[in-house]
Amino acid sequence: MKRYNFIYIVGFLMLCLLGYMALTIQSESAFFYGFAENKQTEISHNRSVLISKIHVKNGQEIKQGDLLIEVIDEDINLKIGELEIEKNAIDVNSESEIQEIRNNINQIQTIRNAEIVEIKSDIIELEKEIALNKSLYEGLKTIVNNEKKYQSPDNIKLAYLKENLNNVEAALLREVSEQNQMLNSVTKPGQLKSKSITAELDHYKMIEEHLSIYAPFDGLVGTVSCKEGENISSYSSLLDLYKHNPTQVKGFVHESMILEVAIGDKLEVASTLHTNNRVMGEVIGLGSRIVEIPERLRKMADFKTYGREIVIEIPADNRFLQKEKVSLNILNESSGNRSFGGLFSSKNSETRAFANPNVKVD
Repeated sequence: MKRYNFIYIVGFLMLCLLGYMALTIQSESAFFYGFAENKQTEISHNRSVLISKIHVKNGQEIKQGDLLIEVIDEDINLKIGELEIEKNAIDVNSESEIQEIRNNINQIQTIRNAEIVEIKSDIIELEKEIALNKSLYEGLKTIVNNEKKYQSPDNIKLAYLKENLNNVEAALLREVSEQNQMLNSVTKPGQLKSKSITAELDHYKMIEEHLSIYAPFDGLVGTVSCKEGENISSYSSLLDLYKHNPTQVKGFVHESMILEVAIGDKLEVASTLHTNNRVMGEVIGLGSRIVEIPERLRKMADFKTYGREIVIEIPADNRFLQKEKVSLNILNESSGNRSFGGLFSSKNSETRAFANPNVKVD
């Protein structure tokens, strides 16, 4: 009889234990845990570059816009050098041709102007001589009447000199105009080519100016993965950056409630040590399989439980520590806290009252 009583007692205790485990699992499925972590930002370059100078070291605090790494693209440097040589050659050749044409213009003007001065001098002398002769026979009627009938040699020579002057002046204008046309034919193509190369140079120099790596946000340097003087291929990691405060929470939803969580759901994230330290988060990622929940995030560490991994984004202006354990409470936009078997107390409802669902997520 005593033996049967012992069996009943053991059986009763086992039933109590199983009931406790079932309640624990149910509770865990309704209220689960995660840990806060900084989002790692891997910095790389879209070009193959040579590391010129590194301005930061592991763990260093940085501000947005700080110069982190200076790099050199040898292909761009080579291209800039080639373009500068080509531009200089075009400029020199054009300047040489332009100067030659300008010298021709000066020479033409010098020669023609000398001819014009000489012809004008002859005309002045001849006009004086004609005027003198005219004054000598001005009172003689016979000579005056004969002069009207024919042109004197001096008058013929004077007309010739004036015609010659007009021809020389016209030749000067024509020859200078031809040289100016040649000058334009040299300068315009040269200028266009030079402007084209200058624009291409400016493009490559702008790329060169933006090659260096600057801090995209305030935070900390994680691991610097390169060394000065090292050639780095495109898209290879140069360094890792972290924000000062955690920006994500990784948690595990118990397998019994995986369908209750979806992308975009709002969650209340609270510290397990400092319950007043809490923020509003949003589910941004869901795991694709059921995995074993880590021991630290189980309701009962000794009993294996399984669930789905989720990633929650939280505002950067929080007071969580890196890898700090936090509790996760799913919220419903219309009714607030989702109810799972009445396991949430009124204390949780009060918590929702001051939680801000409109906190901006970085």
